[in-house]
Amino acid sequence: MREAAEKRRKLWILLLAVICSSFVVANSSVMPVQAAEDTDANTGEVVTSGTFGEYNGEIYTVDKVAKKGYHCISGQYKDTMAIYQDKIYWRKSSTVSGQSSEIIRMDLDGDNQTVLTNSAKPNAKFCIYNNYLYYTSGDGSQNYDGRKIDLATGEDVESGSYVFRYGNEKIWVSTGIEDGDWYVSEPGFENIQKDDSIEGSVLGIVGSKVCYIYQDGDTWTTCGYDIKTGKKVVLEKGNASRSVVTGDGLYYKKTEDGNTVLYRRNMRDGSVSQYDFGGMNLYISGCNEVGDATFFIQFLPDQGENNTELWRLDRSTGEKERIATWYNENAENAAEEP
Repeated sequence: MREAAEKRRKLWILLLAVICSSFVVANSSVMPVQAAEDTDANTGEVVTSGTFGEYNGEIYTVDKVAKKGYHCISGQYKDTMAIYQDKIYWRKSSTVSGQSSEIIRMDLDGDNQTVLTNSAKPNAKFCIYNNYLYYTSGDGSQNYDGRKIDLATGEDVESGSYVFRYGNEKIWVSTGIEDGDWYVSEPGFENIQKDDSIEGSVLGIVGSKVCYIYQDGDTWTTCGYDIKTGKKVVLEKGNASRSVVTGDGLYYKKTEDGNTVLYRRNMRDGSVSQYDFGGMNLYISGCNEVGDATFFIQFLPDQGENNTELWRLDRSTGEKERIATWYNENAENAAEEP
């Protein structure tokens, strides 16, 4: 009797174990699973305005270009633009000095233009993040405030006393309207704080690396500052010419005996490439990187109505192609830039 009772007890234990196991398996799909810590929480798209952009294989630019595969937004180099969700956002510079600018939304072919604001600060870029357009209001001589427009509703509200300068999906670099100091934040000016490690002028940001430049006598020093690690390095020193950051590249030039060489430092891996431009009058501030191509400006004051040329450099082959020519009233002064 005792042996039979023990067998029945063991049988019940086994049966309960099977039932419990089946219950766990059947309900495993609703059991909570703890996720790994998300160190890159901000993944929303950030689109920063500029003079060039690529969208669906086509090139869009504010420069005066008439060529297949290219779309001229305005033909005015003082303007800036961004392409976001099949729409062009265009900050149109005022023809009257000192007046505020419009920011216009339109279709890719230029139709259906809508003025989102007429109080944008001239010569100031804007950016779009999470369906908000961030811009600085002003009249050319004074900053009023930082603002943002809800692209779904058109509501225009304050975004903080900061001027957006450069940024990506992880980090924004801005200046304070009241103090002019440099600030670093997450997108949307979240968790913003002053950063005294940045000197002079910021050229751009690639990943977590901020490139900035300052003048030392008659030459320029370009530095890189990794916001995540706090590490600072000198990237280029003792150059009479300024540097430019566009795309993933830091660009600078060196001219000796009339021969110009353009250098590109890949800010992702640190590699440096160089391109011989011969006697071309390369305007370094006019460089724009789009994919595997780099667009650059050459000023030729002696060519009258055609004193400005836009060229395309294929970085994979080194080949150069002239894309367009036009007149620029500042070509003579710009051509003298080191």
